Formats: sequence, C-alpha cells, structure tokens
Amino acid sequence: MLHAVARRSTATTARRAASSSGPLKVGVVGAGAVGSYMGVRLAELGHDVRFLVMGSKPTPASIACKSWQGDALLENPRVARAPADLADAGEPLDWVLCGLKSTALEGGADEAFQNLLKPCVGPETRVQLLMNGLGAEEACAAALGG
Repeated sequence: MLHAVARRSTATTARRAASSSGPLKVGVVGAGAVGSYMGVRLAELGHDVRFLVMGSKPTPASIACKSWQGDALLENPRVARAPADLADAGEPLDWVLCGLKSTALEGGADEAFQNLLKPCVGPETRVQLLMNGLGAEEACAAALGG
C-alpha cells in the first residue's frame, strides 16, 4: 500500500507540473543508472529531456529502464556532447538533474560542478542532486553562486 501511495503522488505531481506550464526543459548530467532512469521517466511524461554524454562514448540509440513500476524505453534520446550544449540556442533549462557518483567529486567538487553544471544553468534553472555523499549540496551551491 505504501508503494502505491508514493507512486500515485509522484506521478500526480509530475503530471501536474507538465500540464500547468507545458513541457519542462531538463538536462541530465551523469546519465548512469539513476540519471538515466529519472530522465527517461520525465521524457515519458512529455518533458524535453537532454542527456550529457561526454568523451568518446557513442551516442545511444535508446535508453532502457527496467523497474518494478514498469519498464520504459526512450528511442533516439537528445544527447549533448558538452554541458553548454544542453541548453538550446541560449534558452535556459528549467531543471538540471545531477546524477554523478560522489567519487566524481574527489578531485575537487567546486571544479567538477563549475565545469559540468555552471555552463547549463541559467538564473531560473533549478538543480537537483541525485547523488550521495556528505557536502555535495554545499559544494554545488558554492560553485553555482547560491
């Protein structure tokens, strides 16, 4: 019963956000298991989701999520090769989801957040960290000037 209530309230909240203001522009930095899952689920609800894929990794033809809540497949996901490319033509993102592993911050959290998040964050962009580790929120706020 607890799962059904949580699932319903989350889906209702997401639908309400999608219908009240139109599709949100969402960038996903750290498109591993958690970032990909959240991005695919948001795209499934009609939001404009873009995934950051850096380096020599190939552009995925699709992103699949398997879940007890139902499987999902996102064909031809929108992919950016640099953080600044997550926002189209200078149009800021509404949300940036950061699904990095906390080990990505070991070389310096401020530098990682400045290099990966700051180029795609506008004055009205909301940032949601989907990561564990102590001090990540504080480091992100300091790097983004918040």
